[in-house]
Amino acid sequence: MGVAYKEGEQISDPEQLYEKVRVIMAKWESVLKKPIRIVVEPGRFIVADSGALLCTITATKKTPEKLFIGTDTGFTHLMRPALYGAYHDIINFMDDHQTRAKTTVCGNIC
Repeated sequence: MGVAYKEGEQISDPEQLYEKVRVIMAKWESVLKKPIRIVVEPGRFIVADSGALLCTITATKKTPEKLFIGTDTGFTHLMRPALYGAYHDIINFMDDHQTRAKTTVCGNIC
């Protein structure tokens, strides 16, 4: 069961997913002549949208190409993007207009 990370991403509906699995299970049960039991641990499907990492901007640096924003957090608190390119949306709660600019967000370690 997937989790949508970026706006507009579609994930499988758990009920539709169950229906697809149920059809496959029914076929195997008829072949094996015995019931099949599948136990699913939903894991992050339940909790992925329930947390947020809050940090403070500690430094800024502007170059002609982009803006660098230093924070008081880093790789030690959120290592998935560095490990395999996972995406996490960044929201600036101090900017009412959500100004957009090409920006590199960096932490105290990376």
